[in-house]
Amino acid sequence: MIPATRAIRVWACAEPVNMGKSFDGLYAAARLQMGREPLAGDMFLFVARNRKQARVLYWDGTGLVV
Repeated sequence: MIPATRAIRVWACAEPVNMGKSFDGLYAAARLQMGREPLAGDMFLFVARNRKQARVLYWDGTGLVV
């Protein structure tokens, strides 16, 4: 659970993403595919091609959390 003291926007990536990607790969996908800045404090949802796996990328103020 990620505590939130403010409203957080959640952005979902329209294209399936390789679940082998780590922080850097998901950060790049958020910037290039979604056109958003991951360090703004929003959450980014990524889903695998098989639709059975998902990852969320979140900047908590000290680092990226997957």
